[in-house]
Amino acid sequence: MAESLQSQLRKHLAALTAAGVEFVPVAPPAPAGLFRSSASESAPDPDADRRRQLQVVATDAAKCDRCPALFSTRTQVVFGGGPVSPDILFLGDAPWADDDRDGQPFRGEAGALLDKILAAMGLSRAEVYLTTAIKCRPPRNRPPTADECGHCRGYLDRQLELIRPRAVCCLGETAARALLGVSGGIRTLRGQTHDHAGTPVVCTHHPQEVIQNAALKRPVWDDMLRLLKLLGRVPPAK
Repeated sequence: MAESLQSQLRKHLAALTAAGVEFVPVAPPAPAGLFRSSASESAPDPDADRRRQLQVVATDAAKCDRCPALFSTRTQVVFGGGPVSPDILFLGDAPWADDDRDGQPFRGEAGALLDKILAAMGLSRAEVYLTTAIKCRPPRNRPPTADECGHCRGYLDRQLELIRPRAVCCLGETAARALLGVSGGIRTLRGQTHDHAGTPVVCTHHPQEVIQNAALKRPVWDDMLRLLKLLGRVPPAK
């Protein structure tokens, strides 16, 4: 077949010469990616639908007016953020003043301490999902009431369903009570592994508590080690 093709090419060139054609233009190279397969161009994002549904839930939460004391004083709804399918979802009680201003949970001094804890665990804020039991800041940063947590429970449940973390860490007594439906204090809830709809849950002190009481650093770190062990991870060597 190769000889036949060469023969045809010689005949074609001879015909061009006979017709007075003295040169044959060379085609420019094809643009990069011209022959890229359509499969690589339109590779599906398996998490795109879950992110879209999360945005719908966030939009619904932004319209919520079930708690008059919160709806009338909030700057904005602080829904939370992070990747879907993370190793850990950290759950706080409610947005604080810095969160209400920036629109993201765990800002300010407590957030800075949480970032240090994450770094010691070999993680970053970008690798975990951060949210709170209620999505509006209570006046004067007071703890949210049981009714307020109940009004927001639907949004939290949908977050957990769509995000699908491997584990949840409740930061503080209010967050633990809101998620687990228990009445114990944080000192009785920490130090063990709980369960929420098949997802392991570890409870520990809120970073703000640690700022106010340095003696809590050791217990919180023990809880983080428990969390890492559940995930089959170890903290990086210092």
